[in-house]
Amino acid sequence: MERAPLQFVAGVLAALSFGCVIAFLSITELSCLLSISLFIFSISIPLGVFTFLTPTYHKFERPYHWSKLLYWIFAIPSVVLPPIGFSLVFWHFGCLYGVAFSVVALLSYSLFARISSEIQKARGKKPPTHIKDDA
Repeated sequence: MERAPLQFVAGVLAALSFGCVIAFLSITELSCLLSISLFIFSISIPLGVFTFLTPTYHKFERPYHWSKLLYWIFAIPSVVLPPIGFSLVFWHFGCLYGVAFSVVALLSYSLFARISSEIQKARGKKPPTHIKDDA
């Protein structure tokens, strides 16, 4: 099954979030920042797995508006929430680490969005930036 770049990112972030949660198991007492990041990971892991495993909506024979909407409701948080959780983990260790991770994560995401958009355009596909009802 062909996957969109967003699906690969969601899958990788879900796996990284799971690894972070496993690392939290050895900590007896979580700080406030680590507790919030654990809560974020508990939401983002299932969303990321769902986004990775679900076929993209344009692969369906007759995509319905609700299926596109449902896909984006799951897909966007699955790639936005894990970096927030990781950022909180770095903020737990220090302000400098939190700022450094946050800045580099934002730059990386903007670069990824630009590159994947250019790849989609080169392939002749319209980048999925909005929901359009085809039915």
